[in-house]
Amino acid sequence: MQLNSRVRDSLRLIGSTLLAVCLPATTRIAAHVHGDESLAHEMADAARNFINSLDGSQRRKAMSELDDPYRVQWDFLPVAMISRKGVALTTLSDHQKRFGY
Repeated sequence: MQLNSRVRDSLRLIGSTLLAVCLPATTRIAAHVHGDESLAHEMADAARNFINSLDGSQRRKAMSELDDPYRVQWDFLPVAMISRKGVALTTLSDHQKRFGY
């Protein structure tokens, strides 16, 4: 099944948002459980680099509080069916996209 570019961008946005929001906290836990501190630091650095590449407006869209109910309410429905929070991949520069992947 071929995805149209809007759906594909939405799916990538979900991945980027999860990376930016969840990764720094979960990598510390994973490192403790699996004993791989260096990998955990590398992953947390990647998330920080992505967030740091965003301007203020994009950063506010890309990040959410841990107690924000929307943080755990995500799906694969097309953007036309449901409004989304977050920064759209189409608004990112090539430089920012490299940090997001």
